[in-house]
Amino acid sequence: MQNKAIPAFLPLSPSKAGVLYLVGYGTSLRVDAGMLVVRSVVQGRIREGRFAKVDRPQLRRLVVQGKGGWATLEALSWVRGIGGEFLFLALNGDVIATSGHRGVDLPALRRAQALASTTLAGLEAARYLIGEKITGQRGVIETSGVPPAEQAMYAMEGAITGIAGATSLDQLRGIESQAAAAFWSALAPLPVRFGRPDEGRTPKHWRTIGPRASAITGHPRTATTAAHALWNYLYRLAEFEATLACLGAGLDPGVGIVHTDQPSRDSMALDLMEAVRPAVDAFVVRMLADRVFRKRDFVELPNGAARLTPALARMLAETLPRWRHAAAPAAERVAKMLAASSRSRLRVPTKLTQDARSWGREGIRRGPRRVLKFRRGLPPACRSCGLILEVPGRALCDECLSETRRTNAEASLKAGRATMTAMRAKGVDPRARPEARRKVGEANVRRQREAKAWDRENERPDPKVFRREILPALQHIPTSQLALATGLSLPHCAAIRRGLRVPHPRHWEALREITSKNQPASSSDRSRS
Repeated sequence: MQNKAIPAFLPLSPSKAGVLYLVGYGTSLRVDAGMLVVRSVVQGRIREGRFAKVDRPQLRRLVVQGKGGWATLEALSWVRGIGGEFLFLALNGDVIATSGHRGVDLPALRRAQALASTTLAGLEAARYLIGEKITGQRGVIETSGVPPAEQAMYAMEGAITGIAGATSLDQLRGIESQAAAAFWSALAPLPVRFGRPDEGRTPKHWRTIGPRASAITGHPRTATTAAHALWNYLYRLAEFEATLACLGAGLDPGVGIVHTDQPSRDSMALDLMEAVRPAVDAFVVRMLADRVFRKRDFVELPNGAARLTPALARMLAETLPRWRHAAAPAAERVAKMLAASSRSRLRVPTKLTQDARSWGREGIRRGPRRVLKFRRGLPPACRSCGLILEVPGRALCDECLSETRRTNAEASLKAGRATMTAMRAKGVDPRARPEARRKVGEANVRRQREAKAWDRENERPDPKVFRREILPALQHIPTSQLALATGLSLPHCAAIRRGLRVPHPRHWEALREITSKNQPASSSDRSRS
């Protein structure tokens, strides 16, 4: 019996921000010799990562999406011991399980939080959170490029004014609802761009942001457009960070102020989310403006729901540090507001933002306080087909760049011929002008000089070699590309391709090179691709 070859494990490694995203089946987390061992099966190949506690970048967020697999308690303790957190998502993006620990334990703060829905401090906290949301979303609309946004801006300005005069949580909820409706109605017509190969294969309703309410359920969950699938996934990530921020500030994630109590819901985390949503909104709107997507970035389920595919979800999971940074100051500010209403003298530490430590260094700090900077968005993608680009600063992939250059050359040639025809119809021959005749003469002299210099250093090959080895491969090459490669005129290149002329041997190498680059793939190559 033959021994089956054991497939080599493909490596797993966290991002620079310390986020490790896992999707697939058979995912396992265990500890071996003091190292965290992570395995997952992706496309039939086993991927494995072994992490020491002192590795850099250090593991800060471990995100597992999918179903099937196991984790030992020792592995979860290992992640917690290095200051990391664990997030388990369902395939549709719902949060199934999270880790998290209480940063500070202040029973009096939690008591004040439980009474906040009936106190002035709770109303002030709600004003702050909803005000942050509406003010931030108004800024998103101002920079979103939507022309008819005056009505939405007017509605949100009125909402901001109404927040200060609200005397109850019900009033604040009504104001927030009206502002949200104006915000999403303004964004609905914004386009979502897909690559040229996918233009005819994507559902029509995916090509704009569309209404916030799902066509299936009537509420934001179960998104039916590609854009809202992005929003829902990022909101889940932000909710996870808001939950951790609640615990870090000493708040109970399940006892809300704006959001009423519901079983199996972190209402306070959703309250803090109101201050984080504008950051998510700005990120998505900017991403939709900058990026061209591929159809394979999303999948449409049998019921019409839209969902992200693992490749895009993995890139978006790396934004977790961004939402952690946005949730931390909101959590600490709400905690301080509620602590001020307590009969006990409470001092809320700033473990999340480190503000107290920073203020203590004001007298000895040599430079300005360091400000965290995040990458603008996702890795760049080709503006034509949506392919991820490895080289920063590029706008097109190699294939689309070649196609664009060919199209531009053909358009330029067509426009030039039309101009020549129009001038001849008026009785004007551009070639008869003195400057044109001078340029033609200079070009002919230069070519003759180059030909003589080449002949002095090389022996002329037999023209039959060109007709036998090079000419057959030129038949599928556009004359515009032949002219760019050789510097010869388009009519001369057309005569060469038809076999009426043999170019000087100094051009043969350039013609060989262009034919090798444009050689059609064989059937075996196409089957492998």
